[in-house]
Amino acid sequence: MFFGTQGSGGRSSSRQRNVAKERGEDINVVISLKLEEIMYDVKKIVEYNRYEVCQHCHGTGAENGTSFETCPRCNGKGVIREEQRSFFGSFVRTYTCPTCNGEGRIINHRCPYCAGSGKVLKKEKIEITIPAGVPNSYTMRIRGKGNAGKNGGPNGDLIVQVRVLPHEKFVRKGADLETEITINYLKAVLGGTVKIPTLEGDIEEELPEGTNPGTILRFRNMGLPEFGGGKRGDLYVKINVKINKPSRKEKKILSQLLEETNVE
Repeated sequence: MFFGTQGSGGRSSSRQRNVAKERGEDINVVISLKLEEIMYDVKKIVEYNRYEVCQHCHGTGAENGTSFETCPRCNGKGVIREEQRSFFGSFVRTYTCPTCNGEGRIINHRCPYCAGSGKVLKKEKIEITIPAGVPNSYTMRIRGKGNAGKNGGPNGDLIVQVRVLPHEKFVRKGADLETEITINYLKAVLGGTVKIPTLEGDIEEELPEGTNPGTILRFRNMGLPEFGGGKRGDLYVKINVKINKPSRKEKKILSQLLEETNVE
């Protein structure tokens, strides 16, 4: 005796299934910040478009929220279960109803405000606070500020990616900053006051006599705030020395100095 029920033929039936709630899509936006802006917490206005539930049909897509009927193919179940029998046994196939796309109902008259989608596109504007010292490509997730869900599902999220723009003077290394200045060779030999650039404006620093090219000066707590922490990084300044072609007067003085010091 073969397994299953002998004979041939087929029949279809339906089973009850609740229409699944679908979460709305996330929305991605990018905010660009200058290096100076991340010295402190910064507030930014984000404007974007998002889909909201249509208030005229309450997300049903039907005119006035009531202009629909039960799907005749699946009898409102949203799925179809077909059982087929053959000489070799019985086989069951379950699939989403193609007539109503699993909704269990068919819209008679579409909502004129959302064209039957159940959603409308609206402009959104929110204020967010970006913490000081934020790293490049940092991602912030704003819950529920994405597109509206379907069938009563939750909204998606707004995902904000923070891009910290490159700076013309400073290179960022975590919370530390690196920069360079170029001084005249006479200043390097004799020492003196030089201007040091920082994110908060220039400061003055006294260079000692005989400062060598490539000297690195360290200024503590003059870098960026550590992300999520209280203290600041340091500023590192590399000294470059520019040697110009000497004037006649400079050449005469340097030649005399060279003779007196017996430099080979």
